[in-house]
Amino acid sequence: MLGGFDVGEFNRRWDKLVTDLGLEENVWVSDLYQKRKMWATSHNRGNFFAGFQTTSRCEGLNSEFGKYVNLRDHLLEFVRHFFRWLNYMRFREVEADFTSSFGEPVLQSQLYPLEKSASKIYTREIFNLLVPVFKRACTCSVIDIKQSGSKFNYNVVRYGKKDVEWHVSFCDSKLEFMCSCMRLESLGIPCEHLFAVFVWLEIVNLPDTVILQRLTNSAKDSISGLEGKIVNPSDPALVSAYLWIVESSKRMANATVKCGKPEYIRTTMDIISKHTSSLEAICNGEQTEQPFNEAYVEGTLKNPNRARSKGCGGAPSS
Repeated sequence: MLGGFDVGEFNRRWDKLVTDLGLEENVWVSDLYQKRKMWATSHNRGNFFAGFQTTSRCEGLNSEFGKYVNLRDHLLEFVRHFFRWLNYMRFREVEADFTSSFGEPVLQSQLYPLEKSASKIYTREIFNLLVPVFKRACTCSVIDIKQSGSKFNYNVVRYGKKDVEWHVSFCDSKLEFMCSCMRLESLGIPCEHLFAVFVWLEIVNLPDTVILQRLTNSAKDSISGLEGKIVNPSDPALVSAYLWIVESSKRMANATVKCGKPEYIRTTMDIISKHTSSLEAICNGEQTEQPFNEAYVEGTLKNPNRARSKGCGGAPSS
């Protein structure tokens, strides 16, 4: 009943199930059927929910958040634990971006060109969802083709289940694909029936019309940064450096306040202000280079001068 059938097939299977079990007069079964649009996959096909059903996303976030807070926390502790949890979620995102950007997954199906194309396009987590789809696609085949102008209709069946057919339409002029299972519209990833048609048409790279941009490695490339500039937050090196600077700044702020001496606080604020102003000047083109080797505060220890320690001369003087 939770399969991806069309509405007509769902109704036929429901009637057969109710008749076989003798539940025609059962009130609970009748009430469940009246609410079928709230739980039956057949009635929810074509609506994009990113794979989530009912309140699974809220329950998942609550379970993670519950590891950091409890009912006995007062407001200050709650805020502190909330930011700890937020930093943890951001770290997981950075870790996932790093995994997607470096390394290549092991290709497991016989549809090597299509699987390799998907591995370069999608994030690692989305690609892992496609691995079983590629395996099922190897058991699907096209049994019939009908043409109407620039539109082609393909009937696809799976090995061992030829009594169930899936219909894939292909518009040659627009290079658009649509399957009767509507998994692409519901989950955002192609189904095995589409891959069977790709194999029939000798397509080796995924068409752009079946790729949902929000699920790809380049989904963050066009996010606007501050002052309307375009940044690339998907670069793991930049994001990792940003998080390291943020955490180091927190440590410095805590240490400065913990010391409690006004002169240390003023000195730290002056260092941060001068260095930030200098970096902003570089970003705006007002300054060409940053004198990192110069001290910000008079009287502090500067970087030592470079000196050759080997091969610099003869014997020491007496």
